[in-house]
Amino acid sequence: DVSKETLETYCRDYGIPFVEDASNHELCYRRNVIRHRILPSLAEINPEVVDALCRFAQSAGEEDALIESMAENAFRNCVSQDGDEYSLSCQWVTDSPKALARRVLRKCGEALGGALDFATTERIFFLGEGKQIPLGQRCFCRCSGRKFIFYREHHQRFSAEIMKPVPVNLYGKTTFPSGYMTATPYSGQKNLPSYGF
Repeated sequence: DVSKETLETYCRDYGIPFVEDASNHELCYRRNVIRHRILPSLAEINPEVVDALCRFAQSAGEEDALIESMAENAFRNCVSQDGDEYSLSCQWVTDSPKALARRVLRKCGEALGGALDFATTERIFFLGEGKQIPLGQRCFCRCSGRKFIFYREHHQRFSAEIMKPVPVNLYGKTTFPSGYMTATPYSGQKNLPSYGF
């Protein structure tokens, strides 16, 4: 790792042309606030702060790669798949290190095409038997039979018997789920529009 100052000095000493981005000194960008205000303030407390942060970033990156590899292995070996459903033993989640369990839970959601944020993932840990929570994108996680089950809700296909016309009197504002109903005025009424929902 080489500092910016060392690189600039090297370029000047050997006549290597370089360009500095004019926006690097504009404090409207967060990166510049960190570079020009926060890091110098931290350096007053610890002159080695930049090196310490670099070491921390390297260590965190290596540990992240290790946990990610363990999570991928656990997902392959501990998660059962049945079509669009993924299930994972509640006991496994309880017994595993939380950092690992959290990633495997997120992978279950991602397998359905969703993305679990931290708060939603934490709610799964406290999900009681028979309860469920939405994960977004019509995906859900429910706790059933001592398992966390991740599934996608599909629009129900109605039979012709269920879809037969039913007369209904509606007053005021009525909201229907999208795609589930078509309303047509009763044949005895005149000058009323037909509405599709």
